[in-house]
Amino acid sequence: MSAIATLIEHDRVRLLADACFYDDTGILTAIEPKVWAVPRAKAAYSSRGARFAFEAFETACECIEYNGFDEFVAKLDDIFAVFDVLMGDLLGEIVIAGWSDPENVGRVLFRKTYHRDGDDCEPGVIYVMGKRSGFGVDRLDLGDEWSEQRAIAAFQRAREGLEDIRYGAGPEPVLAHAVGGFIGHAIVGPDGVSGSVIHGWLEDEVGRRIKPARLREAA
Repeated sequence: MSAIATLIEHDRVRLLADACFYDDTGILTAIEPKVWAVPRAKAAYSSRGARFAFEAFETACECIEYNGFDEFVAKLDDIFAVFDVLMGDLLGEIVIAGWSDPENVGRVLFRKTYHRDGDDCEPGVIYVMGKRSGFGVDRLDLGDEWSEQRAIAAFQRAREGLEDIRYGAGPEPVLAHAVGGFIGHAIVGPDGVSGSVIHGWLEDEVGRRIKPARLREAA
């Protein structure tokens, strides 16, 4: 299911995500960035679920007219209407981190296309997230203040856990280690969006399942 985390600070908002894609059995099919810039806005987004969600959301943004983050937020219902048509039956989540110039604050928004028993968030609803949020990673592991080391450790803990990579959509869960590749890190603020990679798992290889080193060594 991969992992995404956000942290809102007084002068910026951070969006982090791992970089692995995998098939229904947990085999890695690609290691690619999962932090993308939102067109024409001081914002970045990430997704868990179907790989196509990244292209679908970017295409939906291009179909709707807006200029800047606040106009983008005002048009999100229209954007997601296009997104849902493009996604069809595919499952996905979108996490958006953006900067509002009029309000001089960072915002984090979340929406998903599916329902799973036990989830707090309903599909199709846009949620405004708090200072820290985590999807596939424990938000409390991020701490109250930014620390690159703490963020890496949080993703490492998430990497060592097993997740149902089919989001509960199948008759039986498909459990796999689903966090890997590298950690992409976007900073969104008054000056726009910048990005970097803060950690990589060199042992991850396309065509193989993720098996965290610590668990491999303990086997």
